[in-house]
Amino acid sequence: RAARRRLLRDLGRWLRGIHDAGVYHDDWSAKNILAAEHDGCWSFFLLDLESVVPHKGLNRRRRMKNLGQICDAPANLTATDRMRCLIAYADGDREFTRGSFPRGVLTSARRRARRRAQAGGPAVAGVAQPDSGPVVGKALERRVEKSS
Repeated sequence: RAARRRLLRDLGRWLRGIHDAGVYHDDWSAKNILAAEHDGCWSFFLLDLESVVPHKGLNRRRRMKNLGQICDAPANLTATDRMRCLIAYADGDREFTRGSFPRGVLTSARRRARRRAQAGGPAVAGVAQPDSGPVVGKALERRVEKSS
């Protein structure tokens, strides 16, 4: 369990660093991130670099879309796992744990899952229900406030 938590924490921090550097990937799904562990530390590598677009300042909408792609990732990720990754991404920054941002991430994930289902793809992979956005946002707020 500790290894899984470390992976999610490191992934969230890495994703934030990529975004803060102004890197936007048009298909930021799990298949385009390679993870490797060495001595308890995780390293991540972005694949499919044809879909990478540098931006001077990455706006909220693009951040939400990328995080929604990650939140719609493998079915073995629980809602708690997703929340841990988002909390690590926020790194205490309330801009990413309050208001419309967490809801926007979930909306983006649901939209992606809905399009996949309409195209005949697999069922929704553990994405939160439509009315859970504020609940997840409140849970993120509580977690960040506790860690402050």
